[in-house]
Amino acid sequence: MPHHQRVGVRWLFQADYHGGGSLGDEPGLGKTLQAVFLVLEALVTAAQLQCLGVMRSYRRDCGDGRQMGK
Repeated sequence: MPHHQRVGVRWLFQADYHGGGSLGDEPGLGKTLQAVFLVLEALVTAAQLQCLGVMRSYRRDCGDGRQMGK
């Protein structure tokens, strides 16, 4: 990813954190790619948080696993 696109993605993350924004520049500089990257990162983060939630529930319900089979 070119430098200007990395800067745009970083700006999009900051704008999202602060409530939103609008990224505009010349045609063909990769706004679509930057938006796709932002969405994919959000999906990965959500999946990671869901996995952590499942792991916490498992530990709460089953303990640490050392007592299984007794």
